[in-house]
Amino acid sequence: MPTGQKIYHLDNILEARKIRPEIEARWVEVEQTPDLFRYKLNVQKRRIIDGEYGYILELNAERGTKRRKPMVMDTLKPPVNEEDFNFTAIKPEEKLLGIKFKDYIVSVLINASPVTRYHCLLVLKLEEKLPQILTFAAIQFAIRLVRVLNTLDYKVGFNSPGAGASVNHQHLHLIYSPSEYFVQTAEITRLRSGIYRLSPKYAVRAICFVLHDSTFEEFETESAERVYKLVRYMIDKSIPHNLFITLAKCEHNKEMRIFIFPRNEIKLIKDVNELNISYCEYAGFFPLPNSQLYDTLDEKTILDAIKEQQSWAFDRLLAVVTNTKFFPHRQKRRQSSGQI
Repeated sequence: MPTGQKIYHLDNILEARKIRPEIEARWVEVEQTPDLFRYKLNVQKRRIIDGEYGYILELNAERGTKRRKPMVMDTLKPPVNEEDFNFTAIKPEEKLLGIKFKDYIVSVLINASPVTRYHCLLVLKLEEKLPQILTFAAIQFAIRLVRVLNTLDYKVGFNSPGAGASVNHQHLHLIYSPSEYFVQTAEITRLRSGIYRLSPKYAVRAICFVLHDSTFEEFETESAERVYKLVRYMIDKSIPHNLFITLAKCEHNKEMRIFIFPRNEIKLIKDVNELNISYCEYAGFFPLPNSQLYDTLDEKTILDAIKEQQSWAFDRLLAVVTNTKFFPHRQKRRQSSGQI
């Protein structure tokens, strides 16, 4: 970590409360520094599409012309090529802070091509240059971070290779939006204890792991293990995927929703100016790179694109998560008074 950069312990509640204000203060500070961001975030237009999903569109034209060209990754297990770009090559000033969790450090970096204010990248064990594959440690950290931030405004996303990932160096996205996305208010249908799906009435399909505030501490580790087991299954079966973690309002307080969006096949990003579906689009937010797409995009076009990518992959996952041999019935581990 650069000299003078602060490190906060996620397991220390007093230190953890300082993470959000530190991210926001440092992000604003870095935004004023020349040549760190590829462009200064400038949302020219914003609208909500008519329809059931309430999709949010924002025109961010410079992202289409100034973002780094995405890497070509045609396998879910891409080998690390030392000649390709990775996050060890960024300027020290792009690193905002470090977060200590368990026995490792997570580096919080600016996303140099942001889609929202305070958009950051979360990179575990940065110097090890891990490939863009979700690990148990990354999932566990993301769940804990969303819990500690304790707001509907911050969300965490992940794109696997072939599902929108543009750099083969393990990273998750932390995005900020005071607006609720589709998946935060969508109806979910219970499959079994702790496992849901987006309601069958929706064209968008996803498995959703749910943690309620009253049992969060009790089932946090188990939920991370379940998500990781499903991720490993998708990797082994060559099913590209996107992950989205958010808090959502529920009857009593808040619940955490961990969405897995499976995709039929690897889709390369051929043109950043086209409609490309990744974690934030599945969730209900569309940062668009050109005005023509912004002006003409409607709900049917979006749903057609999503259905084309999900026609059979979800059914395969649905059969897996409802199989008690794959996910044995949940066992209570211990009583807990932990709150989100």
